[in-house]
Amino acid sequence: MRSSIVRILALTGMVSIAGCAGQEQRWTHPEFPPEHWSVDAAQCRHDALREAERDFFRDGGSSSGGATDAEEVNVMLDQSAVHKRSRALFRTCMVQLGYVSAE
Repeated sequence: MRSSIVRILALTGMVSIAGCAGQEQRWTHPEFPPEHWSVDAAQCRHDALREAERDFFRDGGSSSGGATDAEEVNVMLDQSAVHKRSRALFRTCMVQLGYVSAE
């Protein structure tokens, strides 16, 4: 049980930190004022991370019971997949709202 909690916290913390650092891409919208952009980006970032983590756990990314060191390493490697999925979902969300990448 304790191992599962540690894994969940490690995954969430690492993905959250990586997600914030990795999504510094600039976005513009032809109709919304710049003050509105950060609100939409924050909401898209939140929703993308939540969905990526939900997909990870639904697909068997978390198990109960004691974990071996190899399983812990696999969890850390899975973080990369969650981060990639989160970034893709974030981009999709921004585009669906009418934003265009400024870079």
